[in-house]
Amino acid sequence: MILGHFAIAGIAKSTRFHRESLFFLTLASLGPDLVDKSGNMFFGMPGRGISHSLIFFAGVTSICWIIWRLFKLKPDTLTAGVLMWGSHLIGDFVQLQVLFWPFLGPLEHGQKFYVTEKVRLFYIDQLYPDQFWLEMFCITTLVILLLSRLFTTKKPAAMVVIQPKAPRAELDSLQAERLGD
Repeated sequence: MILGHFAIAGIAKSTRFHRESLFFLTLASLGPDLVDKSGNMFFGMPGRGISHSLIFFAGVTSICWIIWRLFKLKPDTLTAGVLMWGSHLIGDFVQLQVLFWPFLGPLEHGQKFYVTEKVRLFYIDQLYPDQFWLEMFCITTLVILLLSRLFTTKKPAAMVVIQPKAPRAELDSLQAERLGD
């Protein structure tokens, strides 16, 4: 659900987290895959491994909270990062054995992760139809949000120049001139 994670980050940026960088939101949304897929490619770890577990999520949240407190970051930054990481776990429909690792036993060693094979299985063969349609929903929602912004952008109001009022002394002298005529 690679495109879906990008779309969720875009939705978050378009709706709730306007001030957070899209790069940060995307990085947090892809966080579990960045850890597990790298671990799979270089060390033979499962493709959906420890970073897709709740204990790892709690650890990342704790570390981020400490960093947030030390550097006095905006509260929305921590909230956005945690929500994006959590949205990844929800969007991946993580198996219970992985989600509750290590409490339900060890993780199975999966096959080596190949991007091209996963793209074919997901998008062409639609091996995971529920995830596929969730991704299509997220992408469609993002497109609708972006199009609605495009068509509802407020145009700047015409510039109105307001002449400052003349000081009272000038008004009195003008009135006196008129009366003298």
